[in-house]
Amino acid sequence: MRDRKLAVFFPGSKYGTQAPLFYYANLVLAEKGYEVIEISYEDLVSNSSDWINETRAQIWDRLKKIDFPVYREVVFVSKSIGTLIAGWISQQMERSVKNIFLTPLRGAFQYMAKEDSIVIAGELDRLLAAEELAAFCREKEIVLRQFAGAGHAIVNRKDPVKSAEILCDIVKLYESFIPP
Repeated sequence: MRDRKLAVFFPGSKYGTQAPLFYYANLVLAEKGYEVIEISYEDLVSNSSDWINETRAQIWDRLKKIDFPVYREVVFVSKSIGTLIAGWISQQMERSVKNIFLTPLRGAFQYMAKEDSIVIAGELDRLLAAEELAAFCREKEIVLRQFAGAGHAIVNRKDPVKSAEILCDIVKLYESFIPP
């Protein structure tokens, strides 16, 4: 019987896997018995302007070495540019993957699905209009949680207490979305 569970973290370009959204995801996943792999883009080689496609291919080449069939559950947690990579890789996989899309970019829309996605963002995200994201998620019936007063880091820079409350709410979303 497959009792193993795996989570893969795809960070943003300026938001690493040690930052709060990933740190708390890691705590929730550890409590639920997941192994965690943290992707890094620092050692990748890109010699063209097509960084995203080259990065996807290089990350996918690394991940293909994992014996995914031994895992009962696979969860991808991605942020910003990482949503473009995680979403694409989940479509390459020959199995179901649950995706937590944190502050996705518009290009990640094509990878979001009602059955296996949750989207978490700030209403003041400068990289994707809140209304556009909300309309897309509504149309596709994808679970979306947008936080008022929060930007791309899902932080309210004017109110640290509110930021802590937002983080608490996100941890609760992780708890409810990540399979036991």
